[in-house]
Amino acid sequence: MTARFLVALVIVFVHPPAVFAQPDPPTVMELFQAAKLAYEKGDHKTAIRKLRQAVSLVDDAPTQTKLKVTIARRLLDLDEPTEALKELKSIELKRLRRARKLRRLVADEITKVEAILRASVQVIFETLPPDASIRLNADPPQKTPLAIKLPRGDVKVVLGKPGYETIRTRINIKGTETMRRRWVLERKMARLKVSLQNEADWEDAPEPVVTLDGRPFPANSSQELEPGKHEIACTYPSHLQSTVLTVSVPAGKETDIRCSLPELADKPGSWKKPVGWASIGGGAAVLATGIGLLASWAVEKSDYPAPQYEVRSSKPIAGGIATGLGAGLIGFGTYLLLSD
Repeated sequence: MTARFLVALVIVFVHPPAVFAQPDPPTVMELFQAAKLAYEKGDHKTAIRKLRQAVSLVDDAPTQTKLKVTIARRLLDLDEPTEALKELKSIELKRLRRARKLRRLVADEITKVEAILRASVQVIFETLPPDASIRLNADPPQKTPLAIKLPRGDVKVVLGKPGYETIRTRINIKGTETMRRRWVLERKMARLKVSLQNEADWEDAPEPVVTLDGRPFPANSSQELEPGKHEIACTYPSHLQSTVLTVSVPAGKETDIRCSLPELADKPGSWKKPVGWASIGGGAAVLATGIGLLASWAVEKSDYPAPQYEVRSSKPIAGGIATGLGAGLIGFGTYLLLSD
């Protein structure tokens, strides 16, 4: 019983039933038909993949040759003549000694592809904005847009335009169809710093306002902007006057502009100086008047001594008041000047 069971297990694992069998791989004809269907749909890459699978299943030299020639033609459909030539040259002609027609077919296909590769390729170079300088390898510079025929291979391209970043790159010229290459040039930016002069330095002074082309712009700080002409204005909030400058900012450089702020008359305590001097001036005049009245009163008293005369006058009172008031005004004005 045990021996029979072991034999049964060996049979199952060594020769599994049909339900566990792997599906048969596609035949060469099925792969060729699938490649043909893909070609008719314009899917050349799938057609090439199916044909390569078919080649790997074939040992017959003529059949392999026909498949490889077909692959080369599909590569030409993809505008890849270099790869097509590689495919054709991979055919072992020694195995086709008796197949003269196939040897001639391969030779003709190689001649055709080599002629394609010898021909120049039309290339169109474009830039946005146009009229940029373009240099190909070591050739003299030309202007974009440029249509030119070039041999296949790598080409060094240098693009430049005043005010824009320079582009240096390489492109590979290949295929048979017209190539078109387009670049968007990046504009070089400029930098501007607006330094303020005559800025109010007292406590709680208002913040200056700087505008660039009518828009707020930070003062005393370098900022990036478009090159060209710009209008700068600097002033104080609610001030009737402003300093306006028109400046030209070059690309790729930093420009430092000095903007002088208008005089700010409403400084806290700015009234003290004029009022102080006015008080001193007025007080001096009043003091002189008071002293004059007192002196006049003294003269009158000496001219008309008592008790012979009784002089009645308001001069001593007025003089005293004037003298005191004048001294007070002088003292007040002096205080204002010293506290400013």
